[in-house]
Amino acid sequence: MVIRQFTYRCVHQSGLANHTKIERLLKIKRRQLDQIKLIQLQSWLLVRNKQNLCAPRMFGWTRARPHAALARSRSFTLVTEIYLFEVYASS
Repeated sequence: MVIRQFTYRCVHQSGLANHTKIERLLKIKRRQLDQIKLIQLQSWLLVRNKQNLCAPRMFGWTRARPHAALARSRSFTLVTEIYLFEVYASS
């Protein structure tokens, strides 16, 4: 057995519409890989608070948008990490 790990780290400053781009990337990679046993997707929404610090906020990939107040805010950074594990038999 051979296991290869592919990690894609996307940092976005320009809003939540980038979810579509990440979703497209994930679908393309799914077609390219022979067999994927595990896909793990983690997203962090970093929201700038009053102390000018970034506080991480977790939200699920299945949720279309985070909290409405965060969606209206322009001072956030979306960090997405995609972990793809390809497992195949060694020749």
